[in-house]
Amino acid sequence: MSKPSCYDSVERFVNYLERSGLRKRLELNDEDIADTLWLALQMGVEKTLSQGEQIQAQEQTIHENPIIQDFKDVEPPISIYPSPSDSLPEESKKEENIEGLPFQSPAAPALPNKLQISKALRPLMRKVPSYHRRILDVEATVNRIVDALIVEQDIWLSITKPQPERWLNLELVIEENRSSFIWQETINELEEILQNYGIFRTVRSWNLSNVHQNNLQLVSRKKGKHKNQRQYSYRELYHSNGRGLILLISDCVSTIWQEKTIYEWLQKWSNQSPTAIMQLLPERLWLSSELGLGYKVKLSAFNPGVPNSKLICGEDLDVEQALILPIVTLEPESLKQWAKVVTGYGRIQTAAIVLDIEFVKEQVNKTVISQSSESSPEAIVDRFLATASPTAQRLAGLMAAVPVSLPVVHLIQKTMLPKSTPVNVAEVFLSGMVERKKNKQVNEYEFVEGVRKLLNQAMRLAETEKVLDVVSEYIADKMGLSFKSFKALLLKLTDLSQEKKENLLPFAYVAAEVLRNLGGKYAEFAEKFETNHFQKILDNQQIFKLFAGEYICAVKWGREAGIWREGTENLSLSPQGEVQFPDFSRDLRKEGSKTAKMYIAKQSQQFKA
Repeated sequence: MSKPSCYDSVERFVNYLERSGLRKRLELNDEDIADTLWLALQMGVEKTLSQGEQIQAQEQTIHENPIIQDFKDVEPPISIYPSPSDSLPEESKKEENIEGLPFQSPAAPALPNKLQISKALRPLMRKVPSYHRRILDVEATVNRIVDALIVEQDIWLSITKPQPERWLNLELVIEENRSSFIWQETINELEEILQNYGIFRTVRSWNLSNVHQNNLQLVSRKKGKHKNQRQYSYRELYHSNGRGLILLISDCVSTIWQEKTIYEWLQKWSNQSPTAIMQLLPERLWLSSELGLGYKVKLSAFNPGVPNSKLICGEDLDVEQALILPIVTLEPESLKQWAKVVTGYGRIQTAAIVLDIEFVKEQVNKTVISQSSESSPEAIVDRFLATASPTAQRLAGLMAAVPVSLPVVHLIQKTMLPKSTPVNVAEVFLSGMVERKKNKQVNEYEFVEGVRKLLNQAMRLAETEKVLDVVSEYIADKMGLSFKSFKALLLKLTDLSQEKKENLLPFAYVAAEVLRNLGGKYAEFAEKFETNHFQKILDNQQIFKLFAGEYICAVKWGREAGIWREGTENLSLSPQGEVQFPDFSRDLRKEGSKTAKMYIAKQSQQFKA
């Protein structure tokens, strides 16, 4: 019998993909299948030895190399490069206490549709002749050699041609603002796609921030803790050869968009190169951002790589100074339409926003930024419930039962809201209900005073108790404990080691506050816990790390026989437990330090930062 041909093998492989549903699920076309088969042929097949062949090979090796030392006596190879674990300092080897949760919690992939996104950007992968690099033109060189042989010339000269290379150079501008930490993983994964999938010739990443009013800062983006401090002009993004593409990633809600400078930069960029905004928020929330100052249109192009001013709009723009900005989202269909417009597909249209520059500048001058502290907690919560999605509302209610941190939010999303997205997290953090903790350099947040209580009372008791149990069980599991409920974890808190107490202290403090907000039997349990267990933990100096900051509070003066002073005084508490009273002399500060510490240890829940 003859062996099956290669054609039959390929046909069976394609039929298997059809039957198993892989071709439809992975959206594989004929070209993708051909590339897969080619790659498989290049990789080859690794030969696997049977057990008998492995024994025979080992015996042959021992016979050929009789002088072999025992494995325990063999020294490890010497390397001039330290291993990753050895190169870390002792502090970094320990697991870090991340914003109120002693362990990092697992997060779902920020971009689950990476393959679809990369396919959507394929129109941008066209190649053009290089200006500088050249390669051998084999066909033309062979023809010249043949002609030289015919006329009996002995000198053969090669012919070169421009090397094909990717068409566009991407300038990826990433806005840094107070909500950047929400999108960090999403932006990192998107940046990885744009840099590593061979879509662009070069990719340069930039950070755009607002340090001072009307003073935008553009710096080169570098991964890691060490940030580049050198500032660049907006002209650095210009490409004189017409092969540049500028993509600004933002949610358009920060104070950057309440200044004239950002619109001036966008105007100059869009007059030089194709410029677009990647809006991280869905379209239903665009009106609540600064994009609400413009109106939506559809754009197309018949020539590739034209600047925004030369894009074709489907309607007449009755604006003298119009800023036209294509708006794309992380949805593959949106990216696909935009990529085809950049490539000049003609009738394909992409969504865009048209801004009247004069009108925008007038609105910027009239803008009064309202602070969340000026509104009552009831007004803040009512506004959130009236505008947020149902998923975001439930997420906020669950977050109100635990410390406010991104690892905790990831844990809630994984266990209780698996269909939630970073957009829902952004709705909560940008709602005005959450504020950054005072005197904190890292991203630590807390609900605005009074908001947590309102959310606790609005949620069902069963859900609040469930999220406390979920977080408690996760923490106990990571610590090697077997607690299944928050009550069991709190009651056994004093029996744990000092290090575990310190890790659990923020969670225990918030849990006690939530139980007091729920009232009834929960408030009774909180009071019992604080009286019999919490006070034992507060005697340790580590408690001051939790309460470090500025306070307005009552202070007990005059040693043990002191009297209560009427009114309130300013107090500053350091992470080491040092108390300072800026309004009093040094002698009074020294005398009041000990009694103030005692008061904080006993009445810590009454202090408000």
